[in-house]
Amino acid sequence: MVSPAAETTFYLWLAAGAFALLGGGYIALLVQRWRALQVALAGLQASEQQEVGR
Repeated sequence: MVSPAAETTFYLWLAAGAFALLGGGYIALLVQRWRALQVALAGLQASEQQEVGR
């Protein structure tokens, strides 16, 4: 039989691991969205400069 303390520790590690995976994925998604936004903004600025240049 596993002691309650060991079982609790195991579940805490399991939860921490799951949170790290989810958190890491969430952060990666945020970074991806931020880069896409920067690219879109750069494209808008470039098109505005072309409009002004005409």
